[in-house]
Amino acid sequence: MVSALFNHLCAGTHDYTQRHHPLVIKPIIIEDDSWICAEAFIGPGVYIEEGVVVGARAVVTTKRLQKFSVYAGNPAKYIKSREFQ
Repeated sequence: MVSALFNHLCAGTHDYTQRHHPLVIKPIIIEDDSWICAEAFIGPGVYIEEGVVVGARAVVTTKRLQKFSVYAGNPAKYIKSREFQ
């Protein structure tokens, strides 16, 4: 579940090592049953596996978040495994 009105999915950046800063595009992949909470930032090339929860206002630049886990913070860090009752 991603609410595009309240999150920032940023699939592009610039190569600052080159004089003209060319655009670099890297896809963002979000698998099923994941929840991206309010105002989270997801950076270029991030892969969010199935069942991940990204906390409110988290900044995700880590390239791959492990399935059924919870991440939060700036930068986003692993908090715990997502367990169901």
